[in-house]
Amino acid sequence: SYNLNQVTVTHHFVELACRQPGIYYGYYFLELADYFGREGTDEKNMMNLLYLTVKALLNPEIDDRLVRCIFELRTMTEQGLMPELFRCVNCGEEIAGKENLFFSQEAHGILDGDCLKKASPGEARRISPAALYTMQYIVSSPMTKLYSFTVTDEVLWELERHIQPYVAGNTDKKFKSLQILEVMM
Repeated sequence: SYNLNQVTVTHHFVELACRQPGIYYGYYFLELADYFGREGTDEKNMMNLLYLTVKALLNPEIDDRLVRCIFELRTMTEQGLMPELFRCVNCGEEIAGKENLFFSQEAHGILDGDCLKKASPGEARRISPAALYTMQYIVSSPMTKLYSFTVTDEVLWELERHIQPYVAGNTDKKFKSLQILEVMM
């Protein structure tokens, strides 16, 4: 059994309270972690991810939107909902070095051009090599390296286009903090 007997707060993150919209990202990350949290399970990785994510929100070098993408995709990974990003979900072939790749929400991962015909029409979206590499890095890198990079605006837009619908499709809740955050943006 897992019991929490004592907690010592090492950092209160009070500086986040005066950052807009950073504070709302923080609320959303907590709400998403709470959605997946289950009593009696080992949540060390999620706690560590939350801690590193809030620290990243305080880093002016990293766009808050990128922090959100990283947190969402890594949360899906930690919860066993990682999309298949290294092989075609249909034929199982490795996609390394292939061109003409697509991300399918419905199939939960990457489809190569040949297997695209088997996806629902218009459901799968083309994914660039840079966005795919970034997603692969997020799901496979050590947690301490998650917030050690930035991306171009084009790649960030593409990450949002793939990751945010993936999270929404794999959760059955409307997150209030996310609704507030989206109104602010």
